Amino acid sequence: MIDYPTGFEPKFLLECELHLSTAREESLWNDRLRNSINVRTRRYLSDPFLRPICELKCNEATDFQSALLLKQVGMVEIDTFVTRQLEFHNQVMLVVRLTHKALSYLEEFSHQNHEDENSPAPFDAFDALVSGVCSYLCIDRGNGIVVTRDLAEVALDLHDVDVLSRTMNLTSLNRQFDFSLQRFATETERLEVEDHWSCSYNLHKNGAAVVDLQEFASTNSKPGRVDAKAFA
Repeated sequence: MIDYPTGFEPKFLLECELHLSTAREESLWNDRLRNSINVRTRRYLSDPFLRPICELKCNEATDFQSALLLKQVGMVEIDTFVTRQLEFHNQVMLVVRLTHKALSYLEEFSHQNHEDENSPAPFDAFDALVSGVCSYLCIDRGNGIVVTRDLAEVALDLHDVDVLSRTMNLTSLNRQFDFSLQRFATETERLEVEDHWSCSYNLHKNGAAVVDLQEFASTNSKPGRVDAKAFA
């Protein structure tokens, strides 16, 4: 039997999961929304398919892990095209597109009853989800992202290294580009051409950032521990 190093807490993974769960629940609650919308929004986000489908529909990108899950259940298909931009001439790029099954799944949620049907501009949990998704372009959870052809072509035109360097091949499971670009596209530049890559269900597109969760965590993390006795 291996002896634990002095001070090592074997429940560190459990502590991490509970930290994340607590922080998530606290962050999702919005005092400006009715309780019923908050509850339904949290239920929507617990669905393993809805958010990544919504991300691909609204932002044309989602994280690699979610894309693998969607592919497994037949909600995304792989497509290819040959790049024409000078720097990437004749490179075959793999992209994804939502299947009819995925679009039907998304449609079911978008047509659920609004909280205030008599209101001239009803706002419900689906609108809250779309608004949240439209606040960024994509989230890299540590293993890259997948994109649709529309976003891929915009990223190629903008020489958007933040997007291109993260794109994954769902067949080989590898990064698609092995290069170093000097130019980084800005949120403003992406938003200026959002008509070419974004579908926000007529809600305001309020962000186009590429978020790297690992980089964010390493930059913003602070030393600290949870009392392991709480999990004994």
